[in-house]
Amino acid sequence: MENPQGLDAYPLTEMQAGMLFQSLCAQDSDVYVEQYSCPLQGPLDLEVFEQAWSQVMARHAPLRTAFAWEGLPAPMQLVVPRLKVPLRRIDLSEAPPETYGARLQQVKREERQAGFDLSHAPMMRLVVAAAPTAEHHLIWSWHHAILDAWSGPHRAG
Repeated sequence: MENPQGLDAYPLTEMQAGMLFQSLCAQDSDVYVEQYSCPLQGPLDLEVFEQAWSQVMARHAPLRTAFAWEGLPAPMQLVVPRLKVPLRRIDLSEAPPETYGARLQQVKREERQAGFDLSHAPMMRLVVAAAPTAEHHLIWSWHHAILDAWSGPHRAG
């Protein structure tokens, strides 16, 4: 990714540079794909949910970051000013209760395996799955280079 005028650019930390190098060397690996998964209880207004995530992304530059390395003396982080929330909605509401858990786990695996194009922001995605009950389930996936364990959510599975 080139740095179009107007993007904030920062050098990578040593840890980020290492993760970038390892991710580029093993592009089929999901070792740096992190996930947070949790049930969302009660009614869910998906438009309001998406608007809330838009505000989170607007406030936190790492969620709008891409890496640039080709033709540069050192890799850089490029922060895109504004992005659409990468939200995918799936309907598992018709899944039999005995297979819902397995189907949800399959979605989580697919999200991990999809990985991220490190030269394009955002390096995160959201999936909201409608459950057989009136509830939903959130799967938030991101590349470890933009959000570490100290900064991220506590693990819920």
